[in-house]
Amino acid sequence: MSGMWAVAGITVSAVALLVMSVPLGLTVLLGTPVLLRLGNVLSKPLDRRGEAEHAAHASGWWPDRGC
Repeated sequence: MSGMWAVAGITVSAVALLVMSVPLGLTVLLGTPVLLRLGNVLSKPLDRRGEAEHAAHASGWWPDRGC
């Protein structure tokens, strides 16, 4: 049910943006997925490092600093 509301929200927002300004609406609608994908690609090394630290801590190798 929440997926339906998400689609409805995106649709209403898209229509409102396009009614106010077609160039602005197209820029936001086309640019947002590109920026989200770029952020995902750029964050992968950080995710891998975090997973490695988590695994090291779980195995007992990582020194506990009292945190």
